[in-house]
Amino acid sequence: MKLKNLFDYATKELSQDAFLAWLIDNIDAEDNEVREASRGLLNWFGINTDGKVSVQVEMQYPAKTETDNNQRKMDVVVFVTTEKGKQVLCIEDKTTSTTGRNQLVMYDAKLRELAEDGFSPVKIYYKTSRMKQPERDKVNEAKDWRIIEMDEIRAFWGKYVKASNLILQNYAEHVSEIADVYFNAVRPETNDVGRWESYFNNTIFPLLEEKGFSCEAGRTEQFGGKEGAYAYLAVRPKGFGEGYPYLEVRSSQCDGNRFVALILTYGQDEEKYPELVQRLEQHLKEQKYDLFKKCNYKREKAKTKSSKVNSEEEFIAMTLSAAEEYRTILAAVTK
Repeated sequence: MKLKNLFDYATKELSQDAFLAWLIDNIDAEDNEVREASRGLLNWFGINTDGKVSVQVEMQYPAKTETDNNQRKMDVVVFVTTEKGKQVLCIEDKTTSTTGRNQLVMYDAKLRELAEDGFSPVKIYYKTSRMKQPERDKVNEAKDWRIIEMDEIRAFWGKYVKASNLILQNYAEHVSEIADVYFNAVRPETNDVGRWESYFNNTIFPLLEEKGFSCEAGRTEQFGGKEGAYAYLAVRPKGFGEGYPYLEVRSSQCDGNRFVALILTYGQDEEKYPELVQRLEQHLKEQKYDLFKKCNYKREKAKTKSSKVNSEEEFIAMTLSAAEEYRTILAAVTK
């Protein structure tokens, strides 16, 4: 039996922090493969490793400054000394979480303090899951953080999936498997939540945007409910904000050859939009549609009739048709 991958168990950010710190700290290792990978990683991050290089690696480095006693800690900080000068590399590592409010701004303050001591800062935001726009905006609000995402990560680590060093090989294989899911563009047959989320983002999302819809794809990790965990695609016509009913497609209801789409009002303030909700309910009661029929649940206002799809092309066609019919319904109740 093939040996199990260590990083299938060590999936948290601290484990990834530890690996990156371990590899960088082995810049002068006797193992040629590890030594070259260490220097290659630093070069990729923007650190010049030509000539004599010394590193001091710190994990959970305090971000407090002389003027701000905040309690945040930076994931991995590397003090680098070369013949050409001194640099400080700050790696903010994210697996599935996102950056906190003002987190990177606080780190910038600490890095400016270190710069006064002669360390030129290099700032890396290392993300091994999908970034949504609000997170990207937060990173870009801070100054000069370089975002490294799965396309670059897959390209760099791909050359180490056959490495002879087991730790190096395990991590490279681990992130390559993450990338395989991340870039999936084919409709899964089962409720594989990660692949469905990627399918929604990579295949369905662009098609709906071309038709004038705004979309959000994500996943829920609830395991206790009837459906368990699932990936979702939430859809609204562009120009309609969060105060309006939205279309949702869930992986848990679309595995095999099934297709289901819902019109929902979860997370919305029905007290603020009572007339809209009432009009929607009354309209669905009076008007017959090809795909949707009225539901009697509090937040689930309509559901497509039982449908089977026999190919990915049929699934895409059904999704686009459901979105168009939903847009027609929404237009009728918002005149």
